[in-house]
Amino acid sequence: VTQTAIENIHHPSVCGGTDGSITLHPLNGVPPYAFAWSGPTSGTMGGIGGAATITGLKQGGYRVTVTDATSGCSMVLPQIVLSAPGLSVSIDTIIGNRCPGEENGSIALNVSGTSPAYLWSNGQTTSSIDDLAGGVYSVTISDGNCTQVIANLEVAEPSPLQIIENGIQQVLCNGAASGAIDIAVFGASPPYIFAWSNGANTEDIGGLTAGGYSVTITDSKDCAFSSDIYSIVQPEPLDVSGPASQQIDCHGENSGSISLTISGGKAPYQIHWNNGATSGNLENLPAGNYQATVTDANGCTRLFSTNITQPTAISIDDISTNDPACVGSTDGDITLTVSGGTGPYHFNWSSGQSGMGMNSIIGLIAGIYAVTIEDALGCIYLQDNIDLDAPQLLTLNLETLQPVSCFGTSNGAITVSVAGAEGALNILWNGQPGGLTLGAIPAGPYLLQISDARGCSIRDSFLLPQPKSPLIATLLSAQNALCSKEPNGSIQVFTSGGTPPYTYHWSNNATTEDLPA
Repeated sequence: VTQTAIENIHHPSVCGGTDGSITLHPLNGVPPYAFAWSGPTSGTMGGIGGAATITGLKQGGYRVTVTDATSGCSMVLPQIVLSAPGLSVSIDTIIGNRCPGEENGSIALNVSGTSPAYLWSNGQTTSSIDDLAGGVYSVTISDGNCTQVIANLEVAEPSPLQIIENGIQQVLCNGAASGAIDIAVFGASPPYIFAWSNGANTEDIGGLTAGGYSVTITDSKDCAFSSDIYSIVQPEPLDVSGPASQQIDCHGENSGSISLTISGGKAPYQIHWNNGATSGNLENLPAGNYQATVTDANGCTRLFSTNITQPTAISIDDISTNDPACVGSTDGDITLTVSGGTGPYHFNWSSGQSGMGMNSIIGLIAGIYAVTIEDALGCIYLQDNIDLDAPQLLTLNLETLQPVSCFGTSNGAITVSVAGAEGALNILWNGQPGGLTLGAIPAGPYLLQISDARGCSIRDSFLLPQPKSPLIATLLSAQNALCSKEPNGSIQVFTSGGTPPYTYHWSNNATTEDLPA
């Protein structure tokens, strides 16, 4: 039922009489109809196929509800007022509240009678009352002769606006704008206008960062309603920390390590390194740049990067050597220029010398040397085959040794030659300056010492011989000739000393040792 005609109203004939009536006629709907009324008297009746007359009514206001008995649809008629003679009352206006919760409703009556008095259910005493909250009001009107009560004067109020939170999507990753708020709105007077605290103007909002959000909803009557604050929260920042950088002790080693500390976000975490590893702790790493992508259970990612460095390799940039000046001398030296690694350096030489910072050694003979270099972190470098070359050997050759020919004379001579010398020679024979040839010398020992411009020296000794004794011819016998001019004389001599064999030259040109008869 959506429409009902009020065909007739019969007011009571006397004050307090019960002969008033109301005739109603439903205009649509499906009969039969049911009628229910309330007021000074109340009642119901049903099974009515068309128009119906409600009788036995006193003066006052009545509210009638007509129900379509088939479909159950019903309508409530406006307040119907029956007046007693001499006190006519009708409703001028009932103005409901525009917005839920307001108090701006009003009720105005049209009353004729002799100085009527009013007493409203809210205590007011005028024919019209204002600033009313939504609700049902009643008024008692008296003019001294008759009293009339009009109840069920309803000041309408829109239903309250209901904001239902359907769901809140929290931010998954700290700092992201992935939050969302889904609400449903009912009541008040649609359609609605939405004004969110972040400037959005739709019923549901998304793309939100963490924070508090509220919405002001304005309905078609320009009534504004404010929501509670909806909180969008976010997890703690996904944080990945580890060593900013580190250095391997020795060049080329795989001794680096990385240990990650992960917090925030939502566990569990997945780790993917640029070298394919998936652990938070890496060991035995060579030098290089390492990057990890850490992903939490919400799909949030954080990058971590660190650099493992290494010192430059220990190297010998320069080897400076001075060979020994002479064969067998100990004036050679080696000096190294070292770089790389981590100083200071400790040197351990194959010559037996060692020490911190001992990059130079002296007092070396010719030979092949090696050195082990250890830096401050224990890194080792081996250098071998450092050669100190021997100079050309200074050699002395005896060219001639001329013995003294006759005992006690000075006609001996010694001649030598020298190879491998450099520069001018200093020659000493028995401590006295001389040359490579020493002549007109007597028999005896001779010590030769030769040194060159480098100071290299060689020495040798020579023994210049002479006959063991002087040459002596002793007359053993002399036999005169027996007769003059007879060749029967003889001479016999004995020769010693000198250097046999002997050569004889007699005055008679004989060349034998003895002169026979």
